[in-house]
Amino acid sequence: MNNLTVEKSAPKSQATDFCLESSTIEKHSLPSCIEIGLEASKRGDYKLARQMFRTSMHHVDEQDDNQIRAIELTTYIAETHLKEGNYELAEGWYLKALQLSDFDQRKSSLQSVFILAKLAKLQILNSNMTEFEKYMEQMERAYLLLDQKDLSGLLHVLMDTSWSLCQTGRLEYLRPINEIITQIMTMNEEDEARALA
Repeated sequence: MNNLTVEKSAPKSQATDFCLESSTIEKHSLPSCIEIGLEASKRGDYKLARQMFRTSMHHVDEQDDNQIRAIELTTYIAETHLKEGNYELAEGWYLKALQLSDFDQRKSSLQSVFILAKLAKLQILNSNMTEFEKYMEQMERAYLLLDQKDLSGLLHVLMDTSWSLCQTGRLEYLRPINEIITQIMTMNEEDEARALA
């Protein structure tokens, strides 16, 4: 993707202005800021990735119906900090995403459950098991309030969190995560069986 290096070498204002020109993107089939950010993140250029995600967030902020996109971009920014080992910054961005998801103890969304699972995993990496337990408890309550069928994305995050616990030797914390993983896998199997019937 040669466009990544062109954007990277362009001054900040030019790159930002270029990304926002949707007519340019449509005419030349150039990547969006989000695509550039994701590619930069894959390549380990987290500073450029965050710049592109923030640019996209400014564009999303101008639109009233893009709360899910704002949550996604905020989570992407958190991921770049996590990959750099900046756990405090990552947690701050995850908490911002959680706030955007309108999470509270009486209602839930798949986004809030996903973010709480990410926050729990972050605490494993940060060796803060008290906070891990707090986020796991909130995630379990939020999970129980869900009224959604497609939980495959959540399954991936929970399996990743379970693996992190195994790698750090914290096996005593596995049971609640593995119970949720089992429930999701069972529901997926039941849905597939119904679809085949």
